[in-house]
Amino acid sequence: MKIIAGPASQLLASRVARELDIIPSLCEFNCFPDGELYTRVLDDQIDDVMIIQST
Repeated sequence: MKIIAGPASQLLASRVARELDIIPSLCEFNCFPDGELYTRVLDDQIDDVMIIQST
């Protein structure tokens, strides 16, 4: 399982990952001019994913 942390939840995701004894996936975040967010997962292989992001 991989954990993907949203830009507003980096600390929470790292704490969850530590409790599950896994390493969070590396991600790249960019913002489009209209305010939409682009997320790119930098891991090669991803099977099961948990996304952690506050609203």
